[in-house]
Amino acid sequence: MGLADPHALPLATAAFQATHAVGMPEARLMLSEATLYLALAPKSNSALSAYEAARQDIQGRPNEPVPFHLRNAVTGLMKRLGWERATGMPTTTRRRPAP
Repeated sequence: MGLADPHALPLATAAFQATHAVGMPEARLMLSEATLYLALAPKSNSALSAYEAARQDIQGRPNEPVPFHLRNAVTGLMKRLGWERATGMPTTTRRRPAP
């Protein structure tokens, strides 16, 4: 179902759990209702398509370094290596004490 019907996965999970709890043949009605719901629900593969596009993009550039603005380990070594100049931001911030 994907993102077209956000209730499909919880409903399928509930049917599975109910079948496990109740057992067969009593769970036939629950399973048939879930099956009909899923068969008639709108379908979408947008999440899978987005995931595959991101995966292919990553595989196309596997050895690129993490961009400076995403790195968060602020250390003295980073300051000595000039990361302040690379990011345009100071590695230390002064905060006023709380009142």
